[in-house]
Amino acid sequence: MSQEQLSKETGITRTFLSLVENGKRFPSYDTLVRISSFLGKDLNGLLIEAKLDEYDKDFRLASLLMELIESKDEEKLARLADFAKSLVQ
Repeated sequence: MSQEQLSKETGITRTFLSLVENGKRFPSYDTLVRISSFLGKDLNGLLIEAKLDEYDKDFRLASLLMELIESKDEEKLARLADFAKSLVQ
């Protein structure tokens, strides 16, 4: 798939896609979600396929946190909030 086609389908500029492809920029979580959604892949699968090992752990964590937040599980969110507070005290 060309950068131009991916750009048209996802609304991400071709210039930015080129910077990402050349390792000069890294896409945000939301941008990765748009790309993975368009390609029909889950985010972790996309990262593994792209061999972005240095970012893989961070995005796995971000993915897990987003899933937790979207679940709206009040008990788990309260525990997460307590944990986050303990990190900054």
